[in-house]
Amino acid sequence: MVSATSVLNGVIGDYLDATQNELATPMMLLRHPDQPVNCSELLGELQQKRQSQQQSTPLPISVLVHGLVCDEHSWALDKGSYTNKNESGSNFSMATTGVQVDYGSLLERDCPDMTALYLRYNTGLHISTNGKRLSEILEALVLQISPSVPVQITLICHSMGGLLARSATQYALRHDASWIRATTRIIFLGTPHQGSYWECAGQLVTCALDYVPLTATRTVSKLAKLRSQGIQDLRYGYTLEEDWKEEEQGSSSTWSSWSQNSKQPGQEQLLDWVSYHAVTGTVMSDPEHPLNHLLGDGLVSKASAEGRSAQPGYTLSFSSKREFPGIHHNALQKSWEVYEQLREWIVTPSTTEEEEDPQDRGSPPKLDWTKVPCNSTTVQVVYNDQDEIECTDNGFVILNGKVDKKNKDEVDRIGTFARCRGVTALVQDAVDAGVSTVEHVQTNVTNEVYQAVTYVTPSFATPVVRGVNKVHNGIVSSIYSTVKYVNYGTGETVKCAFQTLDSVESLTWRMSRYLGYIRGSRGGKQGNEVVVY
Repeated sequence: MVSATSVLNGVIGDYLDATQNELATPMMLLRHPDQPVNCSELLGELQQKRQSQQQSTPLPISVLVHGLVCDEHSWALDKGSYTNKNESGSNFSMATTGVQVDYGSLLERDCPDMTALYLRYNTGLHISTNGKRLSEILEALVLQISPSVPVQITLICHSMGGLLARSATQYALRHDASWIRATTRIIFLGTPHQGSYWECAGQLVTCALDYVPLTATRTVSKLAKLRSQGIQDLRYGYTLEEDWKEEEQGSSSTWSSWSQNSKQPGQEQLLDWVSYHAVTGTVMSDPEHPLNHLLGDGLVSKASAEGRSAQPGYTLSFSSKREFPGIHHNALQKSWEVYEQLREWIVTPSTTEEEEDPQDRGSPPKLDWTKVPCNSTTVQVVYNDQDEIECTDNGFVILNGKVDKKNKDEVDRIGTFARCRGVTALVQDAVDAGVSTVEHVQTNVTNEVYQAVTYVTPSFATPVVRGVNKVHNGIVSSIYSTVKYVNYGTGETVKCAFQTLDSVESLTWRMSRYLGYIRGSRGGKQGNEVVVY
């Protein structure tokens, strides 16, 4: 199920991030949905699996990367899709104990050594920005769990998540990151490698509206341009910073911004030692139906999902491909049939007719886990001054200073008031922008009316008409300015109120934990841990 926060991040996530709105989703790894990774606990879990292994082989880790306007809950399978798929009479205990049934939990059930992690991120940011951050966060994780536990990483990516994975691997290669050498498999589910026709159509409509010399159409065009950077990257599947920077140098309202692909052909390097698999869906159950060739899975064409391009230098060659007729785009991340194919590739890999010989793919550079640098307290990997990642020994993975507390109750408590402040700030900005837009439209339309009046009035009356026009514009400007000031004052007052409530509840929460600890100590029992944040 898609949450309102994930939709907001997908549509205007770049704006939320730029304004430091509390609704902006920070990138983080989760052990289970809504449960951020605790490095020390994860390391202990992996060490237990390592001890129970009969052979000393790297432990498999699967990272599930969701797509646009989604989060980790989007992977949940519909109950009807697995109730009749039970194997050997075993029950789905995870379905009755509140654990989300998805590709990650099913892989852990079918492969006891498997550890599934989930990525949550702001899908409205540039894919290249998220790619850098994903590379950083995986590097920090690998440095924390090694050299105690060697691992093999599999990335399972839906839609935009596949572009994010490709971006992360490219930046990892540039910075010689350790995690990329531990990656063995990347699986794409409906990923628009060559772009999405819906974003191309959206840009075409935006350009067309921009060319119509009317205030209303140009206003609609400006509103359409507010869609996030992440959505605009889907036009041609931009994964690197240089892909979109060249396009931004020109005007976004020109036809060339719609028709020209600024990606440099052949600049992306697929990893020789990694197996790439592509899963595609179709809108119709008949594989040969004409609509399948035209619409693909409903959002991504079949050629784009398979990495094929008519332009030389853009085609991507994958190890294997599998089409699922009748399974649309969003269903690719929650289908039992798709999971069975994933399990075949991951748990019981085998060479299919379309898959290359593993010996032809080469092997990764040797990674000596005993020589991987590791700081027992804090690891920092910095790509530039703005993007910094920390991974503490006993805390959560942290990005850009946004700390996720160890106690989930504290996370939920802080999250409630942060969301309230974020909603208030967003409404405040929306009202301000809306008032400015209405003022702009009204002023332009009025000016056009007064200009037309000057053409039909005698010349001696023209100064009077222009004077009335100026007075009218002044009155309109003062009214809208008053509305803006009232909106600002109201918004700031509400945010201060939420901040006060946050402080009061924080004090109450800490006192209750402290009193619980004292009572536990006096009773001879260990009380709740007192954590100072």
